[in-house]
This record gives sequence, C-alpha cells and structure tokens, in this order.
Amino acid sequence: MSILPLIVPLFALAIIGWGLAKSNRYLPAGWPKGVNALTARVLVPCLLFLGMYRHGLPGHQSWGILLSFYIALISVFWFLYFVQRKEKDRAPIALAGAFSNLVYVGTPVVSNLFGEQALSYLFPIVAFHSLVLFSLYYFADSLGTEGKTQLKVLLKPLKNPIVISLMLGLAANLINIPLPKVVMGTLNMAARAALPCALIVMGASLADISFKQGKWRMFLILAAKLVMLPLFVLLLSHFVFALPSHVTAVLVVMASCPVGINAYVVVRGNGGDAPTVSSAILMSCWLSLLAWPFWLWVVHSFFGA
Repeated sequence: MSILPLIVPLFALAIIGWGLAKSNRYLPAGWPKGVNALTARVLVPCLLFLGMYRHGLPGHQSWGILLSFYIALISVFWFLYFVQRKEKDRAPIALAGAFSNLVYVGTPVVSNLFGEQALSYLFPIVAFHSLVLFSLYYFADSLGTEGKTQLKVLLKPLKNPIVISLMLGLAANLINIPLPKVVMGTLNMAARAALPCALIVMGASLADISFKQGKWRMFLILAAKLVMLPLFVLLLSHFVFALPSHVTAVLVVMASCPVGINAYVVVRGNGGDAPTVSSAILMSCWLSLLAWPFWLWVVHSFFGA
C-alpha cells in the first residue's frame, strides 16, 4: 500500500501554514508566534501527556529503542564533526545532520502511518532529544575555546513543556492515577487539535527561512540526515537489539524526519552557519517525502515489517 496518501495531507497542512504566513491579508500579522506558543505550550503537551498516560513506556523494549536511536544519533553527530576537520565552524553542520523534527513532523507522521499506539515508541526519544543534541552541540562548539559551553541552554530542555508533559504522563501511568472523565475529555479535545496546528505552525516557520545553498556542507547534512542516520538506526535496532520489525519501522521513519527547525534557531543565536542549516531544513522537508517511502520499502522488503 502506498504511504503517499497518508503523508501528503500532512504536508498540505504545512503548505497552508506557509501560505498563510507569506500572506498578510487573511490573518493578522504575527499570528504564527501566537499559534506556535499555543501549540508548543498547551496542545502538543496535552497530546504527549495523554499518549504517555495511556501507553506508558514500551516495556522491555525501552532500552533497545533508546540505544538504537541515540547510538546512531551520537555516531552521526561526531562523524559529521570530524569529517569537517579542515573547517572552523563544524558544530552547526553536525547538529543539523543529527537533529530531527520529531514533535511537529515525527509525531503526526508516526501517528498517521502506524496508529496512535506507535507513539509510545516515539515518546522516550522525544524526552531526551533536545537535551542530548544541544549538549553535544555546545560541547563540540566549545572545543578549542575557553569555557564557551552555555549551561543555561543545556538545562533549558528540562524546563520545556513537552519534556515536562512526558514526565508527568509517565508518572501518572506508573502510579496508575485514575483521571476524571472531564479531564480526559478536555485532554482529548486538545490532543485532536495538536497535530493540525503543529503542521500549520511548522509551515509558517519555514516562511521565515531562506534558501541559501552552503555548497557541499548542505548536501553533507542531507546525506547524514536522510540516509546515514536512518541506516544506522535500522542496523542497530534489527541486528544489535533485535527489536520487532514494526518497532524498527517506526524508528527508521523518525530518523528520516526533516532537520528540526530548532537547530536553525540555536545555530543562528550562537553565531554559527545559519544559512546552510536553513537551506538543509527546506530541502530535507521536501526530500523526506521520498525518504519515508524508500525506508519503509527497505524495512518491509528486507526485514519483514
């Protein structure tokens, strides 16, 4: 079965968000900022809390899921860093090549392709994703300098509503706290609005990012993000940690998500090569439409998913 009918509507919503952001006539100026705040601080946390509360961690597979993804992620990051040994500004490219848009893209894509229950494989990875990658980025960027690592930025993900909602949902699941029907009903309504709003906001965010090709560095990011990282995750999850094929498929789809927009925000704020990262974000969003069907075909054809 073709997965394009499941993916194209997601990108259609992102395109709508992009078009609305480009036009100043239909919605008031500055609307993306407000919708983004509502989505990131209320709607998506409700979705993640509800999912974690209902499904919890995926049992004995949790460590295999985390290690499959993060060993691959860390390996790709340092590969990109050291392969650019002749370049001065190496950390931004390493960050972009490993940073996936798991919340605004990965969550709706996984939910649409595999069902809501598959989100339980995504939750543990989302909880540590920003913390791990931003820590790697600032550590790598501080190599050869004097104390440039920013502790406040490293700790910032711990205060993120997305991480907090996952932790609270997991705690409620483990303790088995019964939630009143009115609370569950409210969370369900917010959760249903989260994914469409997240995709519209992602599209609106892309409207502010320009395409400025960074020569071979952009293609290095794309090759790492859409080929190398999914391949490492596939090999580790299947051959090393022996995860079920349907779990492997979810992890590979997550690994082949586009470059996360937060990578551009962090690199720009730190004075790094933001133009190259922005180009990679735009290109990876479109190329992921080809990457997802390809990787799912690989998993299905050779690994029985």
